[in-house]
Amino acid sequence: MQSTLVSAYINLKDKRDKQFDTYKPWITRFLQNNVQKIFFVDESLFHEFEAYQNEKTLIVKTNYSELFLAPFKNCVECHPITSNPNKDNFDFFALMCNKTEYVRRAIEINHFGTTNFVWVDAGVYHILSPDTNLSALDKTYEKVRIAGIWDLSTPPNQILRNIHWYFCGTIFGGDAKHLIEFADRQKEECLKLVQEEGTLTWEVNVWYLVALKSRQLFDIYIADHNTSIVTKY
Repeated sequence: MQSTLVSAYINLKDKRDKQFDTYKPWITRFLQNNVQKIFFVDESLFHEFEAYQNEKTLIVKTNYSELFLAPFKNCVECHPITSNPNKDNFDFFALMCNKTEYVRRAIEINHFGTTNFVWVDAGVYHILSPDTNLSALDKTYEKVRIAGIWDLSTPPNQILRNIHWYFCGTIFGGDAKHLIEFADRQKEECLKLVQEEGTLTWEVNVWYLVALKSRQLFDIYIADHNTSIVTKY
């Protein structure tokens, strides 16, 4: 294989839309895929998945405090337009915006010595058919291969308050060089938001802000929140 799949799960106790018991079977299905993968998991839950660590699966302990945005929790206010305020809060946004940082860390570890890396949401099987094989993601790209839904030329409507589906958000990948550049630009935009605007938003909104300045970084394919996000990768 030329790719390492990367995922993570942090136990956000205030995230009441779906609890760990709901995510566990989806995460287990992800870990059962016969592909090379690095899974960052909340240290309090390491025992739940330790048995899945093998020659193709590295499980790394982590926690909320390691999120690069965690230090800003008490100085940022989030007022998104949402039907689920218990989910769409600072902690959730900070975790979603850390996807690129988990990929960066996986690249630094490079446990399997691969050239490409692919982020996969831990709950991806929520939108996939149970028999979807993630080995379809073992492809090489020289840019950030990412699923898009909306046309980037469509003007946003309150980009910091409404969720915008220019990008699906669930899966993205590519070579190490461009993924690190993506992580750098994502981090730059996030820090600008929290330090200058005093707010934070969904990661897909931040990716749109990155794309406005660096469209050439992305190799966009059309998909949606279903199996097409894997089959069209």
